[in-house]
Amino acid sequence: MTSAGVERAGHPARRSARLGLALRGVLVSPVAGFGSLLEDSGRRTGRPGARTAAVFSALGGAALSLLWLKAAGMAGIRDVSPRQYEWTLLAATMLGGAVITVLAQALWSLAGPSVSRSLGSDARGSDLRLVWGVALFPLIPTLVALLPLDLVLVGPRVFATSALGESFATMWAAFSVAAQACAGAWSLYLFVRGTEAATRLDPLRAIAASAFGGVCLTAVAAILVFAAIAIGG
Repeated sequence: MTSAGVERAGHPARRSARLGLALRGVLVSPVAGFGSLLEDSGRRTGRPGARTAAVFSALGGAALSLLWLKAAGMAGIRDVSPRQYEWTLLAATMLGGAVITVLAQALWSLAGPSVSRSLGSDARGSDLRLVWGVALFPLIPTLVALLPLDLVLVGPRVFATSALGESFATMWAAFSVAAQACAGAWSLYLFVRGTEAATRLDPLRAIAASAFGGVCLTAVAAILVFAAIAIGG
């Protein structure tokens, strides 16, 4: 194999190592970590970063949808008994969460630069898209680790609204919701600090800009929910 072939073969490993170091930097020191990540992304072609951000966004959205199912069930907002529960509901909810966050991410990358300009700064849509995806990374481990444990230790009841009964099931469900809620709060914090790094705004104006990201997420979710209701009759 030629040296060029070896170099090409090593690209995936180098990209994975570079991504791992970038994520570590973001988690340890968000503003500096995002700054380095965005600088590195700007030196290279944007497509790999866009793909990574979209994957992180989709997985993070699926995790948020599971948090909604469990938290809304415990709060009694939803009314689904274990006997009415279907596996297709879980799959459809996760898919819906992934679609919503990816579409909201795209909307944020289009509208975010105008928002940042209105606040006295400039930001590239590609940078805002990358910040959105990476900020959702803390939710991904909760999806990978908690979903199998939820189903094994409690079963479909964890996503239903009826009382779980056993003390262990109740404690586990509470822990599962709390763990995902903490990951969600961490993601929100990273999103604000990442927006600060991408826009170079002061913290207060970065919070204001980040709030519009929440507007994008809410708007996309509302449109898709109303569309689903209209189609379903």
